[in-house]
Amino acid sequence: MATDFDMLFERAGVPLHEREAVRGELLKYSSDIAPSLTVDRNELAQYQRDRSRFQLSLGNSTVLPPFIRFREDFLVNPDYHLATCQIEKVMTTVREGIFRYLTDPRNFSIYNRTISKEHWKNRFCSGMDYVRTNMTAVLNDIGEEPVLFAVVREPIERFLSGFLDKCIFENDYDGDTSDICYGCVDDIHCFVDELYRRLQERKKENKREYYHSRHFAPQTW
Repeated sequence: MATDFDMLFERAGVPLHEREAVRGELLKYSSDIAPSLTVDRNELAQYQRDRSRFQLSLGNSTVLPPFIRFREDFLVNPDYHLATCQIEKVMTTVREGIFRYLTDPRNFSIYNRTISKEHWKNRFCSGMDYVRTNMTAVLNDIGEEPVLFAVVREPIERFLSGFLDKCIFENDYDGDTSDICYGCVDDIHCFVDELYRRLQERKKENKREYYHSRHFAPQTW
């Protein structure tokens, strides 16, 4: 994984010393998650065509269709024409740490910050200037010849990681459990049924119920 990121960032023009800092942190990060291929503007156009084709072919199927507009969250670095799409439970915290470092490597180092220890509660860049919420803004910011990438994870592993994190580790049995994993608490069968129902509602009614759903959707592999 560290080598994949290094090659990706070299393509984006990230200096060697910054790539080495990122690589060193990623070597501490044990995971089977791997970066996907980079995406260019032609592939974005193909995505639009595929989206329409799949939506037509599924018709009234009960299968959740692909390409639903769900949650768009991107990290950008205009200096290197670099951007990544954030998908929850797929290395999002580490990637955010990487982009914080690339945004201001000098002060990041001066204040003894560590990429692998960055967390949403103690962000170094509190202004979140490197976050965008739609692809149009991303492409406007990073300019010509962008290097765009996503990170994908085996879907069952991602689901189990999300369930353990949100339904078990965040579970407070002494408090109100009505909002823990849709009220299912640690009942995985209940949770899967309720997640499916809510994602179907999201598809039909364009609802934006986020906290739990965004950690399990969209599924990518």
